[in-house]
Amino acid sequence: MKRILTLLFLLITTLGGQAQTRIEINCNEGIDLMSIVWRLAGAREYNNCQNTGLNEKVDAHFGAYVTHPAVLLAKEYIKKGVGYDAVASYGSLLKINSEGLPEFDKELEYKFDNRWSKSRRKKMLNALEDFCADTGFHEWYLSTEDIRLEAMGTYIKLGDAIDTEWYSKWFSHSDSPSFRIIACPLAGQNNYGLSVNKRKGGVVLCPVLGSPSLDILIHEFCHPYCNPLIDRTFNNIASSAEAYFKANGNILKQQAYNNARIMMYESLVRASVIEYIAVHYPQVNISLLIDEETDKGFMLVGRLVDILDEGWTEKDLITAVNSYPLESYLADKEAADKLKVQYTCNLVSGAKNIPAGEFVFTMTFDRPMSESASINMSELDFPEVTGIEWSEDHRKLSIHFILESGMEYGFLIKGNGFIAQDGTKSVDSEISFKTTK
Repeated sequence: MKRILTLLFLLITTLGGQAQTRIEINCNEGIDLMSIVWRLAGAREYNNCQNTGLNEKVDAHFGAYVTHPAVLLAKEYIKKGVGYDAVASYGSLLKINSEGLPEFDKELEYKFDNRWSKSRRKKMLNALEDFCADTGFHEWYLSTEDIRLEAMGTYIKLGDAIDTEWYSKWFSHSDSPSFRIIACPLAGQNNYGLSVNKRKGGVVLCPVLGSPSLDILIHEFCHPYCNPLIDRTFNNIASSAEAYFKANGNILKQQAYNNARIMMYESLVRASVIEYIAVHYPQVNISLLIDEETDKGFMLVGRLVDILDEGWTEKDLITAVNSYPLESYLADKEAADKLKVQYTCNLVSGAKNIPAGEFVFTMTFDRPMSESASINMSELDFPEVTGIEWSEDHRKLSIHFILESGMEYGFLIKGNGFIAQDGTKSVDSEISFKTTK
């Protein structure tokens, strides 16, 4: 889908935009503050900024603060799952006061992500105050404004290309929000579909974009509508959703979608994106988009596109999810998996008491493989890799790990990253294990 929509973006920026009113576009100092602290703490998602000038400025000014208490606290929270959108959402509720210190914005309602307990958010705010005072963050932020302004051009084109009125029509059962784009190059390749509520009334959809592109913006503007809708209806679809997630858990986890609720968020968002494309770009083959989403594990997208139309209700959504022919899908999936490359591993998922030190993980395939290999990170720690080699007949892959004691490691074996010499893709799987203390 991204490949198709990238071409569409090139067409749109040449011919003109769709939006009836210009979307507000700005940076957010609170989000940038959190991004830098998590970057210093080693969070992968905040260490892939593509703006060379900004990278150099951050490293030059903050490189000496990697042991600051705020950074050490962030490291502690990262181990407890506080990352990605939780970091940006916390930052979106902050403002920098006249003394250059962070505080919660009194104009906003404080709806914290559930990863932020009351204790965690209080400790983090205190630590951020010290960080700003010790590093001169606010002065640095003002001094680098020119770099952020230079990056704004692409974001402005994106904002002009979005038809905001379509969202009100498609999600007619929801309140009409206002739209804003938060430009955040420090988020790197990541994007987060945030929204904030004003105390005096009104919702602002404000996706945080590290990697600006049209398909991402269409997608992220859907999340603040779709996520609350799924939350309201989840008790009525939970049983079905859990069954669907079980059927495709491996491939979904490879994309960091780790439970049935998140899968449902994404399914409704992706179906909505396809509906947007169908309305605005009828030249695109919608069937191909549905097939791409199905290949990614989102089995419900096609059914949602078929059933949901303008004027649909929550009841229609519940019916669409609960009436999906899961048994037929599983039968087709099992038949397709039998045609894929099969393999065995010398490490069984769930293994315990694996000795620390050097460990050679092997995969033995049922046919000769190409050179490709793709083992992805999961939510668990990823072991250090020191080498990788294929056997002469290309049926056995050996990956050399260094394992630390008392750790729980995990990784995802992405089937389309292991392709046989005859062009056949492999099955997906997940490996997790614990080392001795």
